[in-house]
Amino acid sequence: MKIFLLVITILYLYNKIKATPQQLNENLYKEKMKESLDALKSQKIDGVNEDNMKILIQNMYNIFLFLTSLFNVIYYTLVANRFIDNTVVLLLSAIEIVTVIISYRRAMIINIYEADVEDNNHKFHRWYLLFNTVLDYIYYLFVIFMLLTN
Repeated sequence: MKIFLLVITILYLYNKIKATPQQLNENLYKEKMKESLDALKSQKIDGVNEDNMKILIQNMYNIFLFLTSLFNVIYYTLVANRFIDNTVVLLLSAIEIVTVIISYRRAMIINIYEADVEDNNHKFHRWYLLFNTVLDYIYYLFVIFMLLTN
């Protein structure tokens, strides 16, 4: 279990390092969102009309969002259970779980197919993204250190 948690934590840290410029720069953030939305809107499936395609994409997005959020909550819970005697890890894991739930709630409100980058649905939440980035860096590095020393 220790190896599994270590590998997942390193993968999360790598993805966070890769995504940091987009989360701290409003222009890069909007470019990335525009690319993602354009890619989704260009998807076509033979025999499916546009209205059904919108519903299909929205449902697939909701399922993917739910599964990734669930995996994140399970991961943070496993880390917290591994270091049940360490108050710092428990506190950081609880904060991470709360941010996952807030992110999930915020993302479920958005209708992804009709969203526009300039619209308020994809507003650049500077303080939230900064807080989340700093929290993730502290958390992942601390957990890697704890897993390696324990």
